[in-house]
Amino acid sequence: MTRVVRQLIWVRRDEVLDATEAYEGARRAFYGYTYRTLQSGSWLPAIRWDSWEGQDHVDRYDESGQLKDRLPWRDRPLADVLKLVKTFRRNLLTMDLSEL
Repeated sequence: MTRVVRQLIWVRRDEVLDATEAYEGARRAFYGYTYRTLQSGSWLPAIRWDSWEGQDHVDRYDESGQLKDRLPWRDRPLADVLKLVKTFRRNLLTMDLSEL
């Protein structure tokens, strides 16, 4: 049986981390963490960490919400990603996230 857990974590009033995790028993089968910012009344993705298609990677988006690039990423728990977002939120778009 698959269990899906979804959390919306407010970083600031105009920034949110949207977390989705799917578990098959005790094993996490999928994760997706999307850092979104509010711009002109719309929530646009800035960065997304996920394991879609069985590969851990991070997607970076431009200011209009269009996919800019995709880099490999080591699987990390939600707590680590949240700490990363809170610590480096202003600089995340310019950092080499595959090295963290």
